[in-house]
Formats: sequence, structure tokens, C-alpha cells
Amino acid sequence: MIGTRLNIVLLAVVGLTVLGTAGVTVYYEYSAGDVTDRAERLAQQKAATEAELATVQDELNRTREQLVNINESLETRRTDLQELTTQLEAAERNLSDARDRVDQLEDERQQLQREIDDLLNERADLREEVAELELRRDELIDENTDLQNRNANLQDLTDELNSTIEDKDETIDDLESDKTALQNDLDDLCNKIDNSSQYPECT
Repeated sequence: MIGTRLNIVLLAVVGLTVLGTAGVTVYYEYSAGDVTDRAERLAQQKAATEAELATVQDELNRTREQLVNINESLETRRTDLQELTTQLEAAERNLSDARDRVDQLEDERQQLQREIDDLLNERADLREEVAELELRRDELIDENTDLQNRNANLQDLTDELNSTIEDKDETIDDLESDKTALQNDLDDLCNKIDNSSQYPECT
């Protein structure tokens, strides 16, 4: 009588254990599938981010080259402007001297005046060009700053995605280990049960 009761209790315990193990197995398979899908989506997002990062870096390099060229052109124009200003000042001094000899040097004065007018026009044109180049340089500096910020943000996102993928890989490994441990426990339990073949989990 006591043996019969013990067998009934043992059978009940085994039944609950088997049901619990089956539930854990189903939960594992669902969690592992979900984590794998998310890991694949993150890998795709990482690839897209890296491609965009490469494009931004190319744009950044081209912008830097343009900025170097404009700075060189700007320096050349400033030098030309300084030279023209010096020439203008010299021409104006010559004009002042020529006025003392206006009767004899009227033709020369007129020639010098034409040179002054040409130099003034050229200087005005150069000043406009310098202003445009400075404006373009400022725009490129702002664009360069924006690209650098975008590049840094994309790099941070790439690092974050790499870290997340590594975490998901570790989670999958942990779930695999848990599944193996549960299967080993189930096998041990089945080996201890008489007629364990009647339970689907033990076959």
C-alpha cells in the first residue's frame, strides 16, 4: 500500500518535471528565434550604416580638398589686391606730382588717370571676388563641420550596433547552454524512470 502511494507521488513529480522542461524548451526555441532575427536586422542596419559612413567620409575628403584650393586662391587674390593697392598709391603720388607740370604733362596725366581708373575697377572686382571666396570658404567650413559631426554620429551608431550584436551573440550562446543543460537533466530523469519510453520527452 505504501509502495503504491510512493509510486503515485513519484509519477506525479515526474509528470510535473517533464511538463516544466517541455515549457522551458518551447520558451528557449521562441527566444532564440527572436534573438536571431533581431541580430540579423542589426547586422543589416550595421552594413547600411557603414556604407553611409564611407560615403560621408568621401564627401568630407572632397570638401577638404575644395577648402584647400579656395584658401590658396584667396591668398593669391589678397596678394594681388595688396600689389594693386600699392600700385594705386604710387600712381596717385605720380598724379600729384604731374599736376605741377600740367601744361607739359597733360598727356601723361590723362594716361595715368586711365591707369588709376583701371586699377580701381580691378581692385573693386578683386574685392568682390575675395568677398565671394570668403563666403564660400565659410560655407565650406560649416559644411565640413556638419560632415564631421555626422561622421562622428555614424561612428558612434556603428560602435553601438557592434556592441548590441555582441550582446545578442552572448545571449544566444547562453540560451544554447541552458538548452543543453535542460536536455541533460531530462535525459538523467528519463534514465531514472521505469518505462520512460511512454513519455514523448524521453524518446
